[in-house]
Amino acid sequence: MTCLLCGKEIGAFSSHKTPDGRICKECYKTIPSLLWKGSSYPSETTLRVAQKMALDNYENFFATSSYGDLHLDEMNSLFAIAKKLDKRGKPIDSFNIFSIYDLDDIGISCDKLSASDRQLFTSVVMQFEILKPHMRVKTVIKKRAKCKYKQVDSSHIEWTEPKELTFFRSIVFQMLSGAFDRLKGLLAGKTLHDWDVEKARTVFMLDDDYTEEGLKRARRMLMKVYHPDVAEEDTSKEVSIINDMYDLLKMELERRGNNR
Repeated sequence: MTCLLCGKEIGAFSSHKTPDGRICKECYKTIPSLLWKGSSYPSETTLRVAQKMALDNYENFFATSSYGDLHLDEMNSLFAIAKKLDKRGKPIDSFNIFSIYDLDDIGISCDKLSASDRQLFTSVVMQFEILKPHMRVKTVIKKRAKCKYKQVDSSHIEWTEPKELTFFRSIVFQMLSGAFDRLKGLLAGKTLHDWDVEKARTVFMLDDDYTEEGLKRARRMLMKVYHPDVAEEDTSKEVSIINDMYDLLKMELERRGNNR
């Protein structure tokens, strides 16, 4: 019996079962553990994509700020979910490292409240969706975060989330916005005629074998930053180019379909 991913000889008791075969313990460790929670039981292709992504991200990751188990690498637009970091700022025993460019959705919020010794605590939860490999994740990044509250009457209180959470959430979304702002260098001064399919794919962060669903998701992510309703400056030119590139990439999909 051999490992599905690396081809090494393995035994049934020293490996992990997947739908398409078994993988060795070493390969299992290099696959994001959140993948097993956040997707249906992954196929060989999904495991290979996840392993390559995790290894590449691990090589580049160096934490610049942290809140609970959530760690950011603002220089490389990466985030990690890990209990501990080593002295270099890399996760210990965790390959849950993702690029914000692969995000389709993200949220950080307070979950359950609890009280102890006249103190109010909350669990802080992060929810996010990754496009490739596709996974939806909900995980606690901090337990028993202290909240401020005041007694309104004998049976009601008013409370606010921890200030550190509010501050850290702003860092997360600044990092997201900053990453897409870097795309403005690609967008500046260009017209549709300056673009070919390869350049458009670069802006939309798509592989050669992109799908219509992936194209739509990529456009949604760009619009979350450049849409006039959310942007702090005039982005009408960028929005126009994004729409033109979307049409170009969609036509390329249709052309491929007609040539099959």
